[in-house]
Amino acid sequence: MAVFVDTSAWYALTSASDREHVAAVRTYRDLVERDEVLVTTSYVLAETMALIQRRLGLEPLTRFAAAAKTVEVIWIDSEYHALAENLLFERRRRRLNIVDAASMVAMRERGIKVAFAFDPSFRHEGFRLLGAAGR
Repeated sequence: MAVFVDTSAWYALTSASDREHVAAVRTYRDLVERDEVLVTTSYVLAETMALIQRRLGLEPLTRFAAAAKTVEVIWIDSEYHALAENLLFERRRRRLNIVDAASMVAMRERGIKVAFAFDPSFRHEGFRLLGAAGR
């Protein structure tokens, strides 16, 4: 089974002070033990890298970048971006952003139904969340 990894999960894994850190580490270890295919998007990687660098610094960013090389990356092209904009404007929910919309488009296109995320937007769109109940 492929599992999509969102920024909320990546950040919780990286930051020991994040309120979801323990749940994120437990979920990640379980996914690795089950040899699940972990998938993310280029937008999520960019968002996560900016967040980690700004909040935690370059050393944690370096560790994240190394860990991220072990997952499959879906590169968001102009077609996926346009579909993400359509989803964003159709839903008209302030908490849904372009990165999450692009992730959801990519997940649907790839048939991925499960997200390792702490962002309830994924649940609102019908995806199953792994980790805690979500933010």
